[in-house]
Amino acid sequence: MEVRENVAMRRTQPETGGADGCLKGSEAMGEGYESVYGAHVADIACRGVGLCVIGVSSGMKRLRRVGLVWFFLAAGLSLAGVEDLVAKGDAAFDAFDNRSAMEYYREAYRQSPRDVRLLTRLTWACNNVGEDLDSKASEPYFEEAVRYAEALGTLAPERAETHFLLAISSGNLALYKGGREKVRLSRHVERDAKRAIAIDPGYSPAYAALGVYYREVATLNWALKLLAKSLLGGLPDGTLGMAEEMFLTAIEKDAANAYAHYQLAVTYEVMKEPRKAAVYYRKVLEIPVADHQDPVFQRQARARLAVIGK
Repeated sequence: MEVRENVAMRRTQPETGGADGCLKGSEAMGEGYESVYGAHVADIACRGVGLCVIGVSSGMKRLRRVGLVWFFLAAGLSLAGVEDLVAKGDAAFDAFDNRSAMEYYREAYRQSPRDVRLLTRLTWACNNVGEDLDSKASEPYFEEAVRYAEALGTLAPERAETHFLLAISSGNLALYKGGREKVRLSRHVERDAKRAIAIDPGYSPAYAALGVYYREVATLNWALKLLAKSLLGGLPDGTLGMAEEMFLTAIEKDAANAYAHYQLAVTYEVMKEPRKAAVYYRKVLEIPVADHQDPVFQRQARARLAVIGK
């Protein structure tokens, strides 16, 4: 399926070196002015004013007005830059060029760290890059995805997608962790997926995430179950029947959810029901590609159908 930056708004502090007009021009903006564009905007404004101040001992009010003009001009240019970066990121994202999308979104996020849609796309992109790599090299991208998802949880806790991204980012990272950290992250999957469903009962991806979680708990080896019990009081209940129910619900909510169809087929194979598995593998092949992993699921579905029969 389809999170290093500090998301708090930075307080821009003007440089005190250079001309006095630079400092006073910044003060005209109001002490402690907060900018999502970063300190470089104020710095650009100050530099513009500073050039005008040299050798001038009067007319400070006029210079302050000039400083304001430069500030808002710089802010406008910065905003245009963010919009261009996001547009390029969206184009790459839609083309499943997840690494390029991630780089565009990262740069845009540095300039606009409180943009919820941008942060959502960046979280998706980091998860997607990790999933595309599908190796130990995926781990830092999932770690980044977790950080962005947590920032999103602060900015937009009212959105189902926020909690779903928290769930899948933790789940993806848990695949590359061991022991206590693996158990801790795994527990977050159920918690956050359930929160997403509570906010939006029609949000199909959250049910699929729960289905995978319940299947993994049901098939967890005894050593990890013992570790979970001794360190964290155990894991919530999870059975293959619960997993099946979640996948069927996800499909009911969105019949084009290829991920849910594929994971349900896998679950039926675990349950030793190959005929049912074959039904859902075939459905995976019928659903139009809409996600970067859909072609992978289709290849794997074909491979499994060749083994279990049509």
